[in-house]
Amino acid sequence: MIELARRDLLPGSGIVEQVVEVLRDALTQPDGFEAAVGLLVDLDPGQALVELESLVSNPGPRATDRRRLDAVDEIAKQDKPRGAKSLAILAGNLTGTPSDRLETATLIGERDRAQANRARHLLAASPDMGDLRADVVIGIGSSELMREFVALGRGLPDRKREEILVALLGMPGGDGIVAAEQFADTAAREDTPLRIAELVRGRDSGTAVRILDSLLWRDEPVDGEMRFRAAVMIGDLEPAQAIPVLERFAADPEAPGGLRVTAAKRIHAVYGGPSATLVNLAEDPRLEAIYRGDAAQAVSEVDKVLGARLYITISKSGSGSHVTRLSWLRQAYDCDAEQATPELAELAAHAPAPGKTRLGAVKVLRSTLSQVRVVALYTTIADSADDRTALEAAREVVTLDTPAGHRLLAGLADRRKATIDFRIAAAVEARGAGVRALREFALTARPDTARLKAASALLEHDRSAGKAALWAIVKRADGRVRIQAALALPGSSAMAEALVYVSEHDRNAALRFEAADTAMDHDAKRGRAAMQKLLDDPRTSPKIREKARRRLG
Repeated sequence: MIELARRDLLPGSGIVEQVVEVLRDALTQPDGFEAAVGLLVDLDPGQALVELESLVSNPGPRATDRRRLDAVDEIAKQDKPRGAKSLAILAGNLTGTPSDRLETATLIGERDRAQANRARHLLAASPDMGDLRADVVIGIGSSELMREFVALGRGLPDRKREEILVALLGMPGGDGIVAAEQFADTAAREDTPLRIAELVRGRDSGTAVRILDSLLWRDEPVDGEMRFRAAVMIGDLEPAQAIPVLERFAADPEAPGGLRVTAAKRIHAVYGGPSATLVNLAEDPRLEAIYRGDAAQAVSEVDKVLGARLYITISKSGSGSHVTRLSWLRQAYDCDAEQATPELAELAAHAPAPGKTRLGAVKVLRSTLSQVRVVALYTTIADSADDRTALEAAREVVTLDTPAGHRLLAGLADRRKATIDFRIAAAVEARGAGVRALREFALTARPDTARLKAASALLEHDRSAGKAALWAIVKRADGRVRIQAALALPGSSAMAEALVYVSEHDRNAALRFEAADTAMDHDAKRGRAAMQKLLDDPRTSPKIREKARRRLG
């Protein structure tokens, strides 16, 4: 068909038009472009140029810019002026994705730098090119255009504006300082001004300082870390401003407490300035205690006495607990024991404070106070604290002054509102001073197990009273405690006698059997007699009789 059309063997048949239509479509297909162009040229060179120019100026949806550029190249082979015109049309009307358009503009530059530059300017002005506009602007290499995008942004994110600024500052004669400052004023991210200041500091420290100062003191909220870094950089750039800027930042209640203290520390550690700012922070009741403590610690490194005073001041803050107060006072004591001792003593004597805290306060003081004063503090705690704390305090006194400690323990045994177990424990630890209480408990305590505990302990101090109390339990108590009391009696004979008594007098047959059985282990003869008596008793159940018979063998 192509040969028929080329030789026009069928005039008026429309075959030429049909062939041109097929080849026109082939020009936009992925493959076969060169073959289609060759056939068109063979068919009609003039018509071939027209079709290629149409592809460049009126691309269909399938025609890519790369294919249009191929068409320009073919036109130029046939007619350079027409090829130049088509290249200009392509440069002014790039299509496709942003990356495709940028790539085509680069390829145009291999053919005509002026047209490539024109294409790039058009792409730079196209919002739909998105972030790639930064690459376009950098590729153009115009310092004026770069300053425009750095200063105004033109919709680019900070990171892309920053890329252009870096390129601008790296160009010979590329003055971007003014644009950089405008960029810092309009940046979207809080940390961008810091990076801009870092970029320009080596070229114009004054501009860098203005950028940082604006970030540091702007009206709208700014991240505290960003502000602190700005203050530090100002000090690096302008040492004469370092202390005033850090002092102002440290005094700003809107800044994070930890960073305020860090700034105050820097005044002294880096620039050798006074510690007044640290003192002010340590004394500021509006600042969180943990940061006040950090400030006090920094002060204490250069002035122990002043540090102790600051720790004491913090310890008196109304918001802190007694436990926290003790922690601060410990640190004050480490700095200056003389200042902290009265405060610790007051805390130890403060009845509303938790017992553990009061004991902890005395523990701190034991290394420096006299034994008399330490005993006095423990005595105060024992007289006013809860049972558990009072017992611990009295035990501490025993280690320092045994008689005094025993007297305190005896006093605790008299606490009417305390549990009977606590009172007995205190009386037992009081040794001789607790005998009076043990006698009372051995006779009157309830339950019977408490009487047993007191009577058993009493044996060590008053054997006669102890035995009497145990016999009273054997004869008048209920349940297994009678056997336990019998076993607590000193001497096997007394023990066996008491066990036989229980086996003969308890109302519970199982308990009577247990008492007789236990008696056999301590006095075989008397125990067997008791077991036989249990076996012969008509009131004994068959089950217990059988157990007694087996036990007797």
